[in-house]
Amino acid sequence: KDANIVGIVVGTLGVAKYRNVIEHLKCVLKKAGKKSYTFVVGKLNPAKLANFAEVDIYILVACPESTLLDQSEFYRPIVSPLEMEIACNQAREWTGEYSTDFRDILPGASMYVENLDSGESSDSRTDVSLISNRVRVLGIRETPTVSANPGQDLVLRSEAMTVASVSENAGEYLSGRTWKGLEQKLGETPVTKAVEGQYGIAVGYQNESASS
Repeated sequence: KDANIVGIVVGTLGVAKYRNVIEHLKCVLKKAGKKSYTFVVGKLNPAKLANFAEVDIYILVACPESTLLDQSEFYRPIVSPLEMEIACNQAREWTGEYSTDFRDILPGASMYVENLDSGESSDSRTDVSLISNRVRVLGIRETPTVSANPGQDLVLRSEAMTVASVSENAGEYLSGRTWKGLEQKLGETPVTKAVEGQYGIAVGYQNESASS
């Protein structure tokens, strides 16, 4: 419930209805007032997820046998779709029943609970976090007004009139990073002929001149 930015990690492309559960998760997260982004990273490891420091928590969409992971080396928590629903679906209550199959929370399944919109305003749906002891707002927040120059808005940070730029989306945030991956530089690298390199073992290459 404390997370604001949620990453949906697709860990399988072969299990039926994985697209359905992704759309279902996006809908539940949107009603809970959270931003969600989908990641397809292949084989999951801590180094891949560590590239996205702005994500607060990840939801793993995978086969039932791979849903539960050893999270001791990961920098952010990884939960199952059912655990996310327990936290964000206001209509679902914890009954002690658990399932690692994400298809069980889809419409028509045995554990499906409809996420009803209570119609309450976001100001009235608040509670206190047991982790940070801060008041948190649940539900859809009002959409901020988008200016003509996104990323150039200034907001008041303190009584000392200090200001900072605001980034409204992850794409704009990532564009400001100094490291953006390998640069191909197509057409900028001069073409050279291939030359024969050294061969042999590291202690003494065969075409290496003997030291005096």
